[in-house]
Formats: sequence, C-alpha cells, structure tokens
Amino acid sequence: MKRVVITARMLAAGAAVLVLAACSGEPSGNDIKEAIRNNAAVMMQMRALAQMSGGGDADELINAASVEKGQCTQAQGQPGFVCDFRLNAGGQTGPWGKARFFNANGWQLEQ
Repeated sequence: MKRVVITARMLAAGAAVLVLAACSGEPSGNDIKEAIRNNAAVMMQMRALAQMSGGGDADELINAASVEKGQCTQAQGQPGFVCDFRLNAGGQTGPWGKARFFNANGWQLEQ
C-alpha cells in the first residue's frame, strides 16, 4: 500500500481551497468529505496541490483525512447549512474553514 504523507501546508492549502470553494439534517463529517469529493473544481485544485507536494493523490488525501465538524447553522435564504470544519490527517490538523453544504442527489459544497 502506498503511504500518503500529509503536511500541515497541504492541510492549510486544502482548507483554503474549500473556503474559497434541501437537507433533512445538518451534514456529518463523512457528508462533508462526500461534498468535497463531489465538487469537481475543489478536487481539481486538491489534485494539483497533492501533485506539487509529492504527497500522493487527492483521493488518497481525502480518504486519509477525517473531518472535524464545528458549528453548523441553517443557511440564510438558501438550502442547506453553513458549517465550520477542518481536515485532520497524518497527525496534522488544518485551519478552520467555513462553507455551505446542501444535499442535492448527494452532499454538495458551495464554492
């Protein structure tokens, strides 16, 4: 199995990408990971980041990470929730980010 090395820089850049990037309930950490995977623009940026850092590919990075979910509030005038979150992987914790998550044929992330 290929080992994925995740640095604090990768986590910070990944969280920055995500920040620049009708529900039955607020999303879980796994739902947030699904939304990241479902967002083509975010995944393209994650792939470029992973390639530049030499730390594996974006899918491995996301699979190896856990999501720490902070507070979620109902989005104002839009479906879904605005949630604080951060990625944790390889003993490294990224900075907090904030995004809107909504469920439309799977969890989605507003860019």
